[in-house]
Amino acid sequence: MNLAQIEIAVDKEMVQRSLDNMVRDYTRPRLLLCDIDELKRITCMSPSSLERHILHDPRVKQHERRVGERGKRYWIYEPVEKAILEIIDELE
Repeated sequence: MNLAQIEIAVDKEMVQRSLDNMVRDYTRPRLLLCDIDELKRITCMSPSSLERHILHDPRVKQHERRVGERGKRYWIYEPVEKAILEIIDELE
C-alpha cells in the first residue's frame, strides 16, 4: 500500500489580512444612516471642518437626505464613509 504525501502552502500574511478583515467587519456596527454628530464622532472633525471639507463635496452631497423641507440632514452611511476616505486622501 502506497501512502500519498500532501503539501499545503499557506501564505500567513494573506490569512492574517483575511482574519483582520473578518473581525473588523463583524465588530463594526451596521449603520444605515448617520447625522452630523455621528460624522463628527467617526472623523474627529468639527462641524465647521466637515462643512468646509466634506459635506459640500458632490460625492457626499448625493447621499444626503433631509426629513422635511428644513428638517435634520442625514447621510447614507456606507457610501459616505467611502467618499470621506477618498476626500481625506486627497486633502493630504
